Amino acid sequence: MNAPQAGAEHLIAMSEFGECLTTRDLAKEACVKVLSLIHGGAKVVFDLSQTQIITPSFADELFGVLLTTLGKEEFKAKVGFSGANEQTKRLVNLVLNRRLQQLRSAA
Repeated sequence: MNAPQAGAEHLIAMSEFGECLTTRDLAKEACVKVLSLIHGGAKVVFDLSQTQIITPSFADELFGVLLTTLGKEEFKAKVGFSGANEQTKRLVNLVLNRRLQQLRSAA
């Protein structure tokens, strides 16, 4: 990943982390890098086109933690997705909806 540019859109090829995204530890590593970009002012777009497998635990640890950390509005403004197949889209939506429910319950 290159250095962030304020206001710039930064494409993150998830294939940088592997074709099979399966562990929370790998997701934590990705999350740290992504938060650094976002805090630097960038909008991030996750390119999932080369991703073969993504587990619920990976998706929750990356996308769910981003949602919880940033909040719903900032997440919507700063995070995007491209190239996801239907199964991955459903999984990401499920993870994000669960995290939104947790945020509402905590409020």
